[in-house]
Amino acid sequence: KQYSPMAVNQMVPVIFAGVNGYIDNVPVYRIERWEAEFLAHLKINELELMDALDMGGAISKGLEAKLRAVIRTFTQSFLAEMAVLSSLDSSKTWRFVAASGIT
Repeated sequence: KQYSPMAVNQMVPVIFAGVNGYIDNVPVYRIERWEAEFLAHLKINELELMDALDMGGAISKGLEAKLRAVIRTFTQSFLAEMAVLSSLDSSKTWRFVAASGIT
């Protein structure tokens, strides 16, 4: 959300992902969901990364590589999940159309 405060260790990965093109393929209407799920993923699965970002200072090459890998992997999974959900939605639509006799 635009006017919600955000910790530095949350801002950095989100901005990094956007600036470096990792979310270019995420549809605009899904960005908010991507951000929420990505931050939840970081809090649950990437505590060391979050702690390192919380320390501040320059990001080392190793930390940057880890950040890139985490963002890439998460975003690929997110897009795959969205594709499955989208196909399920369109499948329901076609079943409805077929059942209703609409041509």
